[in-house]
Parts: sequence; structure tokens; C-alpha cells
Amino acid sequence: MRLVRVCSVITLSTVLLLAALDKVLHWPLFLVSLEGYGVRPPYLRALFAALVVGIELFTSITLLWPALRRHALVLVASLFAVFALAVVYLMLVAPDSPCGCIFTVGSWKADLNHLVLNLVLGALALFLAVQEKREERTHSVQRENGGILSGPPFIPFISRRRIP
Repeated sequence: MRLVRVCSVITLSTVLLLAALDKVLHWPLFLVSLEGYGVRPPYLRALFAALVVGIELFTSITLLWPALRRHALVLVASLFAVFALAVVYLMLVAPDSPCGCIFTVGSWKADLNHLVLNLVLGALALFLAVQEKREERTHSVQRENGGILSGPPFIPFISRRRIP
């Protein structure tokens, strides 16, 4: 299970890193795509674009840092929730507009597949954050009791003998 978690975190980090780098490489296209979201003044568009790219890069790097991983996963889940809302907005307001996430593989349109992708990636990040929290709690209980515990840690009234 740990291997699956590690691979999932690396995948999320890679997706965010590639999306951010792609936006930087196709900066003019990204700025134009933000127009579909209603970001009108050019200076606000550039500021908003830089903010999105910065958050994606920051989150991508922070996911690889174990001490901050759980918080980064919550941020990733929030990011993908916002991205999903943005896709829904584009589907309703300007369905033929590019979403603005990745330009190298062609201009992605706001559609149901894109919405599902954002929701799945967000749910994966949230699931991984919960798993990280459970692992932190387990290690905390073990440290408090001086080592490996016998008996289930979620039932406090059962004897917790140290295993020799």
C-alpha cells in the first residue's frame, strides 16, 4: 500500500509540475484562455496567471517534502476542486473555450471528461491526505508508548502490552 501511495504522490506532483511548466512555455495562450473565465484587464490576467503557476509549482515541490506532504495534499485537493468548478463554469458560459491547463497536447476543451479528471485527481489527493493523517496518528501513538503496540490502537480500554 505504501508503494501505491508514493507512486500516487509522485504522479500528482508530476501532473502539477508539467501543467505549470506548460503554462509558462505557452504563456500567451494561457493568458488568452483566462479571458474565457472573465478575467478582463490584462494586468489582472497576468497577475492571476502568475499566481496559478506559482501555486502549482509550490504545491508540486511541497508534495515531495514528507513533513509538509499532508498539508500539500489538502492544497492539491482544493486546487482540483477549484479547477473542477472552473471547468463547470466554462462548460456553461463558453463551452468552446480552452480550459487553460495544458497546451502541449492540444488545447483541452471544458467538457465532462475534463471535469471527471479534475474530480478524480482531487479525490485521490484527499484520500492520500487522510492516509497520511492516519499514519501520523499511528506513529504518534507508538512514540508515546515507547514502541510497537499490541492490540488495536483504536480501542483505548484494551491492554497495550509491549511486544518483546
